[in-house]
Amino acid sequence: MKSSRLYLVVVFGVAVCLGGGEAWAQVSVISKYGRQIIDQWTKSGGQKVLEDLAKMGGEKAVQEVIEVAAREGGEQLAERLTATALTHGPAIIRGARVSPARFLAAFESVEPALKEAALQGIRREPELMARMVAEVGREALMVEAKHPGVGVKVLQSLGAEGAVVAAKLPTDEAIRLTRIAPKVASVPAGERSELLRLIGQAPGRTLSLLERHPNVLTTGALLTAFLASKQELLGNEELVVGPEGSIRKAGKPGLISRILAMFHEPIALLFYAIGAAIVLWSGIKLWGTYRITRAKVAAECPQKVNSGPH
Repeated sequence: MKSSRLYLVVVFGVAVCLGGGEAWAQVSVISKYGRQIIDQWTKSGGQKVLEDLAKMGGEKAVQEVIEVAAREGGEQLAERLTATALTHGPAIIRGARVSPARFLAAFESVEPALKEAALQGIRREPELMARMVAEVGREALMVEAKHPGVGVKVLQSLGAEGAVVAAKLPTDEAIRLTRIAPKVASVPAGERSELLRLIGQAPGRTLSLLERHPNVLTTGALLTAFLASKQELLGNEELVVGPEGSIRKAGKPGLISRILAMFHEPIALLFYAIGAAIVLWSGIKLWGTYRITRAKVAAECPQKVNSGPH
């Protein structure tokens, strides 16, 4: 408590030395909202809140975050931060340490049903989450809220790009991504971005192939060939990774695939058209021959034809 008072005295002294009314107004805002948070948490926050407050650095830590908020968005932002912290507890102050403005914008956009899960992520990894929310925004909260304990691992290995992709995946596929995340993180930036984009578009197929062929992620030439096979990855055929990293289709395509392939190959389409015409012409000729033969039989043996089946 003494250290927090000393902190306010120092800030006040700087304001006086600068001779600025604006600086004094900021000190007043910091003191007002910081005191409001501490008083309410102390009176009605409970033992858990007090323990969390102590872990984060006590009153001084609260005052510091309020100061950052006042710098970023003036008293209005400091007031918003205070109201949110009073509603949701110390995790808000811990998550807002790097950028209160970005944190509040991200947290306020999270669906109510996921807010507590997002706060749990902050409690588990406060420093990492504060930094990643400042960098990534809402997706950093969403990935941890949707995949508790898993989202943080994705953030640690793959940062902003990984968070954006993993937030859209089912939890089982997000877990699979964490298993190969260190190797994906070692891939050069350009290829890594393309690879993560591919995982986001076809997660099941891409992750399965990478799990079965981990050398793709450690060999530049193989990775280049793998990324060049994007069309095959996004298709519906069964795929096999070759020794050089390329992807090829396995097995015979279905009827729809064969029909669609016809329209991409004009020569094949021409042969199919000729074949269909021959079959049609043969059918017409056979029908004509049958009619002529029946007429002859009817003329020669009318009673046999008339007594035959109709």
